[in-house]
Amino acid sequence: MSDVTHKVRALVEAFATELADLVRTEAIATLAAAVGGTGSGSKRAPIGKNTGRALGRPKGGKRPPAELDALQDRLLAYIKGNAGQRIEQIGKGLGVPTKQLTLPARKLIAARNVSTKGQKRATTYWPARSRRTATKKIAKFAKRRTKSAARARKARARKLGSRSRVTATRSAEIVAQAAAPSSAEATNG
Repeated sequence: MSDVTHKVRALVEAFATELADLVRTEAIATLAAAVGGTGSGSKRAPIGKNTGRALGRPKGGKRPPAELDALQDRLLAYIKGNAGQRIEQIGKGLGVPTKQLTLPARKLIAARNVSTKGQKRATTYWPARSRRTATKKIAKFAKRRTKSAARARKARARKLGSRSRVTATRSAEIVAQAAAPSSAEATNG
């Protein structure tokens, strides 16, 4: 029996040494991955929600301008084809997280390529009208406005026409009275 006990003890010690080596190598790999080295440990998916970052870009890192321009062009094309959708619907349609669409959407709005209606999550995105059409409408409105202003001025002049003549004669009388010496001043002088 001592021979069997001896064999069991040898197997347990071999297993314990192998297990300790395995734990040590895994700890070194995890530490190296956390520091930034390339560990040979298992590559696990990050815990938590999907951040929407492209692989290879650190958290808080800026997106390259070429990537932003490409996304902005895709967003504009999608809005032109699907006008009146909210950002969540646009994100689903493009297959891009809404967090990544906020900057390109703001740039399109600032460039007046896209217009919005609504507030916060109810904001819908619409392709902007062409500037020529908008300019024509503004010019037409301004022309209509100047015509109506001219008509109003003419009507006011007609209404005040009789008053202005009365006011002119009344002011002439006041000036004549001021210029003519009064009877008290004439006797003193």
